[in-house]
Amino acid sequence: MNKKLKNIVVFVFLFSLQTISMAGNKNYAHTDTIKTAADTLITNNDAKKTAAGTQKTTAAAKKKSSSKGRPTVALVLAGGGAKGMGHIGVLKLLEEINMPIDYICGTSMGSLAGGLYAIGYDAQFLDSLVRNLDWTFILSDKSNSKQMTLKERERQQKYFYSLNLRNLKKSEVTGSGLIKGQNIANLFSSLTIGYHDSISFDSLPIPFSCVATDMVKYKEHDFHSGRLAQAMRASMAIPMMFSPVRIDSMILADGFLCNNLPVDVAREMGADYVITVSLSEDKVYTVNDFRTATSAMTRIMDVVSLNKIEENWANSDVKIHVNVKGYSAASFNKEAVDTLIRRGYEAASKEKENLLRLKEKILGKNSDSYVREKIKRPKTYNKNNLHIKEIQLNEINESDQKYILRKYRSLLNKTVSTDDIEKMLVTIENELQYNQAAYQIIEDNDGKDVLKVNGGGKKAMNINIGMRYDNEEKAVLGLNTIFPLKYLPLTVEATGRLGVNYMGKITGVLHSRTIAGIELSYMYHHYYLDIYHKAKEEYSVNFDHHQIDLSFTNFTFRNLFFDLFARMDFTHYRSTLSASDVEKKDNSAEHLFSYHARVHYSSQTDDYFPERGSKFKAEYGLYTTNSYQWEGNKPLSILSASWKTAIPMGKGFVLQPYAYGRIISGGDPSTLIANYAGGHYEGHFLQQQMPFAGIGEIEYFDRCFVAFDLTMQKRVYKKHYAFLSAAVAEQGYRPQNIFSGTPIVGGRIGYAYNSLLGPIGGSIAYSNYTNKVDVFVNLGFFF
Repeated sequence: MNKKLKNIVVFVFLFSLQTISMAGNKNYAHTDTIKTAADTLITNNDAKKTAAGTQKTTAAAKKKSSSKGRPTVALVLAGGGAKGMGHIGVLKLLEEINMPIDYICGTSMGSLAGGLYAIGYDAQFLDSLVRNLDWTFILSDKSNSKQMTLKERERQQKYFYSLNLRNLKKSEVTGSGLIKGQNIANLFSSLTIGYHDSISFDSLPIPFSCVATDMVKYKEHDFHSGRLAQAMRASMAIPMMFSPVRIDSMILADGFLCNNLPVDVAREMGADYVITVSLSEDKVYTVNDFRTATSAMTRIMDVVSLNKIEENWANSDVKIHVNVKGYSAASFNKEAVDTLIRRGYEAASKEKENLLRLKEKILGKNSDSYVREKIKRPKTYNKNNLHIKEIQLNEINESDQKYILRKYRSLLNKTVSTDDIEKMLVTIENELQYNQAAYQIIEDNDGKDVLKVNGGGKKAMNINIGMRYDNEEKAVLGLNTIFPLKYLPLTVEATGRLGVNYMGKITGVLHSRTIAGIELSYMYHHYYLDIYHKAKEEYSVNFDHHQIDLSFTNFTFRNLFFDLFARMDFTHYRSTLSASDVEKKDNSAEHLFSYHARVHYSSQTDDYFPERGSKFKAEYGLYTTNSYQWEGNKPLSILSASWKTAIPMGKGFVLQPYAYGRIISGGDPSTLIANYAGGHYEGHFLQQQMPFAGIGEIEYFDRCFVAFDLTMQKRVYKKHYAFLSAAVAEQGYRPQNIFSGTPIVGGRIGYAYNSLLGPIGGSIAYSNYTNKVDVFVNLGFFF
């Protein structure tokens, strides 16, 4: 990191501590402290300008001559994260009064609203856009689950954080941030189709500029040309949160660091008059405002962004101050978005008379009859209106290029959408493991679209991290990483699980140019388990399990996975102790050879709190002890299947019927492959373990087991869920006598919060089979 930049960062944090300590003084003058901080921060930058009136005269003298034959007006939009939703309300009022806008200049979120408005998206479209975006997804590095394969979705729903190993290298630190910002970049690309070339922003329907900060020299960089999406992304790169944007020798971060209210930039563009929208909060801080790290960091950002604000605010002709009290830069929830847009409209309405006077000053007597020229909107966001003539791949090795072009040849010479393009980006990032993929669409001379995709040149090495705590296994840590090979369409995935029952797995996947692939995996799993029968411990078993799978035909689609595979199991039983201590076996071993066909379908995008969609799993296996017989007889066969669906019933209420079972036929199954049920999710302890509401431990069941569960899920508030389950099961030695015994009945009631770290909550359950109450507490994803 640049030495000067380090000093600035250190100063900012020290200043925040000073701010907190001084905040307890009731006589502490907020405005005086801000002015002192602002003066200090700009000491090594531009010298402080003269009075506002002198600035106006200077700017007017330097401005370009207007081609409109009348005075010109600029709209300046400040940064503020989610608080920038207020800009949309202001734009609504400006459209209502037909206010001419000749230039737009913005910082951070103001650059997003301003840049999109400059190319033709009106306030109504922007309103609909921000209300319908999944901001949790946009402000993350998660891949779009709608574009991912089933396997990729399952992996994403197990781990809460992905650490890029390249960022641990000193040479890569400049590209680091908690979030890469790829989802934001993709959003901007889809919204700016038609403006992907490097262009002058003066040529846009409304001339535009935005502000970023060059972290190398720590100075302001004003975008007047370049790639529009890239400029907006750089202007919004909050330091330490989003990775900065590298352009030539510059490392560009959020413009609020140097100029959060760029009225001076608008004047330099040629504006005679300026309408400025501010998102700052006027308040006197006290000690109680610094109870969390987030509040302290927000305060630091407020102070840093004061650079130039006083001068630029004074240099505005119409000042619109949006009331953002009660909301922060991170307030992207539905209620906050709605309120901030409304407050933006209300703030502009308060200045309506001033705006009308300014309009008359600009247009003269014709101001009442003036109607703004409607700008033709770019190719509509996310619609099927792209006709790809050619695909050009850059910074992707040759073998991967062949694989991608073969897999996505269907995109050529047909009408496609940005969804189809983003599916290709997901393949490049998730399957081939390139660090960051981006795209441009350029029209050729015939008006056909050329798709240019850049893979970033370097393949990623990420560690996916998951953590969970429950009252049965205690603390569990999950790690997953994928090692891509540079010149081959081959990836190696390693997975580890640390807990009472620890596990390690390594998988190699050869990506075929067709839809099928070849996969080889080895897994080691150490188990120490207590097996129960009707809540009484039958025996404890301590064993090491080695498993090798070779999948010959691995078909993976968006919602469907199918493969045929052979498996070899080797189990070393360290000890098996019966509950009565009468029987104890040590150092026995077991070899199994089996052949499987399995299919997995899921249209649910969330395994934990589904609101719609279905999930189906089925697997058939032939088990042998010598590759063709089970203990000298015909192979033992096992059929397992499950089906679960989510039926929305309205107002956050979802009904989830779930049917499942496992049938063993042939010889007597060994401990490794017998039927077990209990626990709170599929495969809780053993791979074949089936869940059952009301049974917490691992219960041994007969050769044929079927069950039905009905869960009622209710979203009670935002991400808070309550659920009630009722389950019934039957078992038997043969399929024909499954229903001849006493039904097993269970129930469960619980609560969970859908956090970024996974579900946090608990449940209370009971079943007539165990005749005991089961209490379960969980924090984190299941893996």
